[in-house]
Amino acid sequence: RGGLMRNKTTYWRFKPWVVVLFLALYTLSICGITAAATWAIVTSVNSSSTGTDSLSDGLDGHMELRKPIIYLYPTATTSISVQLQKPENFTTTYPLYGDGWRVTAQPDGKLSDASGKQYYALYWEGKDTSPHDFSTGFYVTKDTAAHVLEKQLTKIGLNSRERNEFIIYWLPVLRDIGQSVIHFRLTDELQSRNKLTISPAPDSLLRVAMDIKPVRRPVVLPAQKLDSFERKGFAVVEWGGRVVGEDRIK
Repeated sequence: RGGLMRNKTTYWRFKPWVVVLFLALYTLSICGITAAATWAIVTSVNSSSTGTDSLSDGLDGHMELRKPIIYLYPTATTSISVQLQKPENFTTTYPLYGDGWRVTAQPDGKLSDASGKQYYALYWEGKDTSPHDFSTGFYVTKDTAAHVLEKQLTKIGLNSRERNEFIIYWLPVLRDIGQSVIHFRLTDELQSRNKLTISPAPDSLLRVAMDIKPVRRPVVLPAQKLDSFERKGFAVVEWGGRVVGEDRIK
């Protein structure tokens, strides 16, 4: 009987490996719950950040025309005033717009104000409620955007410096979006929406605004027919663009 009691005592003796196993299982359980919760949070954040909200239209439900800059190329050093029809839509200008820009321009495009401060262009951004049209245009991806821009901007008539500055600004936007349809609004349309008035009047005026439509699939559409700009005499060039926030073509 003593042997039996010893066996029972041995059977119920405290066993450290049981505690270790219990703690291990408990830890794995907690880690599993934490990992699942973390995955849910990360998934939710990623879903939100890759949605179309980041491409939403501009202020107060309006799209924003981004970085239009205006180059002035007179044939001789000239004092020039520049005004836009709808300054109330401005969100940013540089130099300060006031009641209009007044600068002295050199034939190479260098500008200076009354204080002697120098600029290479006039800059503005503003709300733009103009309708968009993607019935024609160009489908671009992050890998083809630079080539398409080079080709079409050259055809439109931007010179090498203007093309470089346009692409440096807009290429990162197009690459971030991934797939887009682009359409160019040109001088006549832009003048009808927000007239640019320059005194003395230029001999040639080119205005370019690129509309960008993010899409989720390749799109086949007719290529936009673009006329080439002929520079002559006192030339003025403006370029800018905007992102239309919908993720499908209407």
